[in-house]
Amino acid sequence: MTNYHKVLKLKTGDVLVCRCMIQRNEDLMRRETVEIYNPVVIQSYQMEIDEKLTNGFMFKHWIEMTNDTSYIINVDSLITASNLNHTIIEKYEIFVKNHPQEKINFASPSIPEEEEEEELSILRHLIGGNNTIN
Repeated sequence: MTNYHKVLKLKTGDVLVCRCMIQRNEDLMRRETVEIYNPVVIQSYQMEIDEKLTNGFMFKHWIEMTNDTSYIINVDSLITASNLNHTIIEKYEIFVKNHPQEKINFASPSIPEEEEEEELSILRHLIGGNNTIN
């Protein structure tokens, strides 16, 4: 199945670049929900280069606290949908390829053995030198 590149303006103010399975914007807006893939937020910025104010943009993953790469959104949350130009599509595809959604590891970081021994020594001292905890 073909993915079509879209820019979506949400009622929250977010501007997303993503892929979806719906080609025509009119068809997309007639649905209740739409599934989007690899959505990124466009963040614009200004910076001074050679004493000239320059505008630019960068991509950032839309929802960073997840391993998901596809989302179902309610079309009622959209203000508008539009097709992307080829330059933005190329930049988006490079970003998605080079910056995959990070796999989040919720495990505690490991403590080096010597630090663990030091912490245990402190705890033993605090509980009266006894090596057992009742």
